[in-house]
This record gives sequence, structure tokens and C-alpha cells, in this order.
Amino acid sequence: MKSSFIALVSLLALVGSVIGSGAGEWRQSLDGEWKFTTVFDPQADDWTSITVPGNWDATEEHSDHRGIGWYRRSFTPADDLKGKRVRLRFEAVYHESEVFLNGERLGKH
Repeated sequence: MKSSFIALVSLLALVGSVIGSGAGEWRQSLDGEWKFTTVFDPQADDWTSITVPGNWDATEEHSDHRGIGWYRRSFTPADDLKGKRVRLRFEAVYHESEVFLNGERLGKH
């Protein structure tokens, strides 16, 4: 079961993990390579690679950008999590964020 993950983040870094609830929690780090763009178009090919945790303004290509940035990441959770409650945890999201999973809005802060 492959899941597409898209997050709207307006300024800094984002670090995440997928955590299965209950005894013996299962964790999957979402650190590493993400796709990033300043103009949201899920079908576009021009998303650049960015390492998370990290800041887009620390990259040469996006150092002057102010405003909204989109991060995208795909991941495959363990098969035995199907039908169970799963929690997404972010350790650092600066300012505002809006989180989508498979096109469905999960929430924002």
C-alpha cells in the first residue's frame, strides 16, 4: 500500500515519522530526500530534491524565496498497519503547515 504524502509548509524545516499506535510501536522515519516546489502542481516534473531535515532557504536554488513552499514524499507503510490507526508526527514545522495524505487533507496548524 503506497501512500503519497504532500505537505504545505511556509518557512522552515520538516521532520516526520509514521508511527503505528499501540504496544510495540512501529516507526518509519521520513527523514531524507523529499521533493520541493514553490508553485504547487502535483503533476509537474520540476519538483527539486531537498534533504529533510533542512531548510529550503539553505539551498542555492531557493535561498531568496519567501512565501509558501510545498514538500512531497511517498512512502510505503508496513502491510500489517492496514486498517489500523496511524499517527504522523512532525518534529519541526516552522510557522504554518497543511498536511495531505493521498489527496485528503489531514489537518493544519
